[in-house]
Amino acid sequence: MLIGFALGGTTGYAINPARDLGPRLAHFVLPIKGKGSSDWAYAWVPIAGPFLGSLLGASSYRILYMNDLQPKYLINADNFTYDYVKPDDHWDNYWRTGPNAILGWGPGTGSGVGAKSLGQELANSDAFARCQVTKAYRTVCLGEPRQDQLDMLKTTYLAGFNMKNVFAEAATLCMGD
Repeated sequence: MLIGFALGGTTGYAINPARDLGPRLAHFVLPIKGKGSSDWAYAWVPIAGPFLGSLLGASSYRILYMNDLQPKYLINADNFTYDYVKPDDHWDNYWRTGPNAILGWGPGTGSGVGAKSLGQELANSDAFARCQVTKAYRTVCLGEPRQDQLDMLKTTYLAGFNMKNVFAEAATLCMGD
């Protein structure tokens, strides 16, 4: 408060231009009896001060710390050689062959661009369909499905990827159990 009283002038001490310039203009324009000076000689300080202070602070930070910081691009460049840096969102599913072929990959080429096509690749796999219908059966029937029930639910799921239909089918399969 001592700083405010000492440097206050017309508008109180200025921390930012909005705190100083508006009241200074109002003081200058309004016809108030016996008012003092609007002190325009000081008006540049609240405008130039924050600007110069931000420049000084940013420059100091860059000088002191920027040599220690990594650039954001290729921040994990040491983890992968530059041969593996992806310039785009293209992907290839190498799991379609070899020991992971047991997951039962659905129709498709095994490659695509972007997250949507990757999600479709995973959703079309037999393992994903089996997982989804097993969870639906467990939720509705409170038990484990038999293999014939799993096969029926997978057929329903793969017909349109509609889990609502899978839950309805699961309910009919466990009626009376």
